[in-house]
Amino acid sequence: SLYDDAKVRVIATTWDGSKKHRGWSLGVTSKKSAYGPRNLILQLVGTEHAGKTLHYEVVASDLRVPINKPVYVAASIQLAVEEKGHATFFLRDLAEAKSKLQVVKVEHALTTISHDGPLLIGSRGGGHRWDGLISQVRLEGKARNLQLFNDIEAGNDGPKYVVDFRFDDASRIGFDSSGNGHHAEVTPKAEPTATRKQRARAALIHTLLNSNEMIYVD
Repeated sequence: SLYDDAKVRVIATTWDGSKKHRGWSLGVTSKKSAYGPRNLILQLVGTEHAGKTLHYEVVASDLRVPINKPVYVAASIQLAVEEKGHATFFLRDLAEAKSKLQVVKVEHALTTISHDGPLLIGSRGGGHRWDGLISQVRLEGKARNLQLFNDIEAGNDGPKYVVDFRFDDASRIGFDSSGNGHHAEVTPKAEPTATRKQRARAALIHTLLNSNEMIYVD
């Protein structure tokens, strides 16, 4: 589902949400976004030509990600050098066997997009959480034509992944299949604030309140 406000559902990011810090974020817009809901977007923080001041830019694809369906999404970024840079977005509805890969190229003005933080999957800064399942995340160090799913068609020995995270195997969640050993760390949920004794007392009270004997007590 989407947020009721303008927060972004983050797929993957190296950005902490501050426009004073470098990074990028790939995600999907929510109900009150200025770019409309379900829009696949990149949020970028970097520098422009001959500039040292950080610049924040939203690159919107206008590709609308379907809800409650398996989808393939990807983005490739080419930096601005002598002319405008561009981001190429890819979207395919995997629930439809005959669906075609949608491809959109959008300009941007950034000449550098490095990052200050780690690669995060499915959230940013403890919020902007992805609502759904993510089965695999791949990051490539070199741009290529992502329309060619078959590596033989691409005319090379296969893509060179920096990371290739898998989340479809419960026994190996976050395993990096790239061979680089960058296995993901799964952040555990925060411990309950109540002590063990308090949780045991609450469980006993709930049991008593739901027992037949308690129903007939005035």
